[in-house]
Amino acid sequence: MDRNLNVELIKVPAHGDDTYNIQADSLAKDAHSSLQPTTLNILLCSMLVDF
Repeated sequence: MDRNLNVELIKVPAHGDDTYNIQADSLAKDAHSSLQPTTLNILLCSMLVDF
């Protein structure tokens, strides 16, 4: 089955005030400093496979 997926990449400054970049940085820092293994919400797995 062919699927068309259009993706647009937008470069944002690393230390800018982009809301999503700040959130991604925060999540990455939390995951890096956590002693707990990173988990993946199983409900989202089917969405990942669909791509």
